Amino acid sequence: MSKRNMAIILLVVLFTFSFIILLHAPNAIAKTYKFSITLSELSPWYAGAKMFADLVKARTDGNINIDIYPNQQLSGGNLVKGLQMLQTGAIDMAFNSSIHFSLVDPRFIVVSMPWIMPSYEAVDRVLDGPVGKELMNCCRDNK
Repeated sequence: MSKRNMAIILLVVLFTFSFIILLHAPNAIAKTYKFSITLSELSPWYAGAKMFADLVKARTDGNINIDIYPNQQLSGGNLVKGLQMLQTGAIDMAFNSSIHFSLVDPRFIVVSMPWIMPSYEAVDRVLDGPVGKELMNCCRDNK
């Protein structure tokens, strides 16, 4: 057998094994995320976070797990530190009141003043428009 044919066979075998390994790799690697919430285990927020974590685990066949940390445990109860940890990636996700984000950027206070809008539809229009885009951009700017 020539060197060329041997090289082709070797490449085909390597490609086949690589493909098989890639197909099974996502199932073999489980990932765990840290989910911080402001309130205690007795709150509806915790119940919602728990339901979310259970659904994610079930729908990913256990490949994605979410550990829930109530009462800002990861930041020692410090809201500002918790937001900073979220920004740096030390916390993967958080469930906070929108007013807490105004500690990072005062523009977020606007979503915590519901009385300034006449209806839910008006709120949707504002947040889906330029104001909402500006809030999303300030999230990116404050990383």
